[in-house]
Amino acid sequence: MLLFNEKAQSKSLELNYVVESGFPETLMFDEIRLKQVLFNLVGNAIKFTRQGYVNIRLRFLPKNDATGELFIEIEDTGIGIPESQQQIIFEAFQQQYGQSNREYGGTGLGLAISKTFWSKK
Repeated sequence: MLLFNEKAQSKSLELNYVVESGFPETLMFDEIRLKQVLFNLVGNAIKFTRQGYVNIRLRFLPKNDATGELFIEIEDTGIGIPESQQQIIFEAFQQQYGQSNREYGGTGLGLAISKTFWSKK
């Protein structure tokens, strides 16, 4: 998370982390995949936010004594994604219509990779 703090500070953005009550002290998960997904999602939130904040909220919903679901919510004051574009941006090499990769950079792969990683349980 240090990398995100530095990126947010360089843009004068407020970066907030909220871990909801009831979150277990220890979790077992695919650390590499989770880091890649967080890197893509939080990285995009910071990249597309010029001013304001990026909030990261973690929540855990237990299914039984041994398993549960991890929920990650990222909210920002960035440029937003029109509803008509929300399905397209998860396809490989796709970016929001009208978005210049010269302005923001990127290949359009981050969200597609994240969706693939997150979909494989």
